[in-house]
Amino acid sequence: MGNSIYLQTFKAKFVNESKILIQSGLIFEDEDMDLFPCSKDEVLELEKTLGFFLPPAYKEFLLW
Repeated sequence: MGNSIYLQTFKAKFVNESKILIQSGLIFEDEDMDLFPCSKDEVLELEKTLGFFLPPAYKEFLLW
């Protein structure tokens, strides 16, 4: 069974948004980096860059 049109659209948007975040310096491609929680300001900057509000559960994950 193939991917739904919704899933295909989401994957395309995710790839595009990931490129924007990498280019802006908000995320990095280096796999050896230590991971730390985001600050509230970083989450707000991410939402500003993306142009939409993140779901509350995802915000909580980023701040955890």
